[in-house]
Amino acid sequence: MRHSLFAFLFLFMFGVLNAQAQAQVAGDSCAGDLLGSVTMGEYQTLMCDGTNYKLMVETDTAGRSNLQIDDDTANVCDATKLGRLAYDDGVDTWQYCDGSNWVDLVSAAGSGNAPDFIVLPAKNDVALLTQINSGVYPVVGLSSSAATSIMGPGSPQYRICDDMFCATVDVSWTSGSSTVDADQFVQIRMASGGPNSSRTAFLTVGDGGFLWQLATAVTDDKVVFTTSTRYSGALGGVAGADTKCQTHASSAGMLGTFKAWISDNTLSPSTTFSQLSGADYILIDGTIIANGWSDLTDGTLDNLLNLDENGNAISGSYSWTNTNSNGSIYTTGFNQSCDYWTSGTGGGVRTARRGRASQTSSQWTSYNVVGCNNTYVLYCFEQ
Repeated sequence: MRHSLFAFLFLFMFGVLNAQAQAQVAGDSCAGDLLGSVTMGEYQTLMCDGTNYKLMVETDTAGRSNLQIDDDTANVCDATKLGRLAYDDGVDTWQYCDGSNWVDLVSAAGSGNAPDFIVLPAKNDVALLTQINSGVYPVVGLSSSAATSIMGPGSPQYRICDDMFCATVDVSWTSGSSTVDADQFVQIRMASGGPNSSRTAFLTVGDGGFLWQLATAVTDDKVVFTTSTRYSGALGGVAGADTKCQTHASSAGMLGTFKAWISDNTLSPSTTFSQLSGADYILIDGTIIANGWSDLTDGTLDNLLNLDENGNAISGSYSWTNTNSNGSIYTTGFNQSCDYWTSGTGGGVRTARRGRASQTSSQWTSYNVVGCNNTYVLYCFEQ
């Protein structure tokens, strides 16, 4: 089982990830935007770890295969690692990160009831926030009926059919568990993400695990969103707010680095943000809110900043900020930033400045002061 799965994963990743035209050797440098790409060197198969090309057979210092695309020496699985693959030789199992835990993808000690493989070619440069269907693929090689389920960002679903055209549907579109028989057919659908995003659905059939990836076009524009979750003023400081933004972005399949539009007594977007020039700040659906940093900080937005990381509209919401429209600190006083974003209690000096997501004037970032026990969204900006 382990060898057949490795062969499948190799074929899958070699076929759908970026192939490099020039032969490389282990140790050659590779840019961060090539992270995870596979190339054929001279008698070698190599993968880019974001800095250098490594042999596919190498393992990192944690003893995990390079199919784990990040260099995670602590074996930590969190929202920023969502979708990463690894082989855990301690339990002889392929695993993927579901955002919280490493979950078995295929167990070598399983029943052996797995299809030969299901080829699910990736789709690149797909439309933003659009439900996309895969092709219809046969399930071949099962020894008996097999449990089927699916997971991943973008609300993936699958259906089971009797023919390659799905003229006869045995199991309608579902995100739950079902059963598939040999020689039936499977189709997947899921929603694409925003700009610069990649989403992978994990389809489990018996002891087999299969992947399907949707990637939107890469752009120089930077994505901006509000968090889908509302928080009290106890954010864990500016660093905690940044982590929350990154978690929301990663859970939606966005690949960049994100920071919160928020200030304490020393840090502010004007000093910590990459100040974009020659490109736009855009929402998840591509709507432009500003033409670069100078336009972002001129006192008004071109459009409302009112979509969360999944493209859902928010209404009547506020955002924790303590930030002027030019990106600077509104005030260094602790009573404007919930004790520098560590307090979630209300009353007295436990207050902070908020912005209004329903405004394009300077009120979008600086509206009034309220108690820290209130819960509001965060504005998150790709860097």
